[in-house]
Amino acid sequence: MFTLSNFILVGIGAAIGAWLRWLITYFFTIADPTLPHGTLAVNLIGGLIIGMSFAAIQSTAFEISEEIKLILNVGFLGAFTTFSTYSVELLNLFLKGEVALGIFFAVLNVIGALLFCFIGWYLFNLFLK
Repeated sequence: MFTLSNFILVGIGAAIGAWLRWLITYFFTIADPTLPHGTLAVNLIGGLIIGMSFAAIQSTAFEISEEIKLILNVGFLGAFTTFSTYSVELLNLFLKGEVALGIFFAVLNVIGALLFCFIGWYLFNLFLK
């Protein structure tokens, strides 16, 4: 539900996630600028956090409030890494036994994102000419 308090909660989580992503990426780049280790780190950390969150939400031992879900899953992880959302959606397909659809989803996301990245790069350079 869209309320002002939910809007603020997502914003708080997003601010923390974006700041932490920048910080981790910054320090990894200082350590080794040859490979985007920071991006890999945030994607792996984000996958770990959303996996734990997903398990907690499914568990009957925990009751996770909608506010925590908004701050953590939507705000924080949304700004920290969108790869975490992709990962949990893919995991969910596999857990449902939809392996072929999961593989298709994975390939489509990776190839599609790379293709669209190239198209964006190409169009930008085309307009510069």
